[in-house]
Amino acid sequence: MILEMCTVITDPPAGEPLRALEPTRVARTRHVGPYEEIGLAEHAVRAFAEEQGYEATGTIREIYRNDPAEVPAQGLVTDVLLPISPPSARTPRTAAARR
Repeated sequence: MILEMCTVITDPPAGEPLRALEPTRVARTRHVGPYEEIGLAEHAVRAFAEEQGYEATGTIREIYRNDPAEVPAQGLVTDVLLPISPPSARTPRTAAARR
């Protein structure tokens, strides 16, 4: 399993692999509550994007807005972002469009 974490780096550590994320359009929702329930927010943002006709173009990203060492689980705030693009010219009749 590979875990990627993002942060602003002004002085990157020598020898560590770095990858810059390109700016992209996202669908976003805010989850308030325990991390164990973030899957509900991920499902909701994917459903919203699909209902609006957008296509997912990447993996879910999370932005943690507060510190679990300082905030009770019910007060944790996490932004859940899904990279998206407008619908392509595919027609609903194609197998690719039904994925």
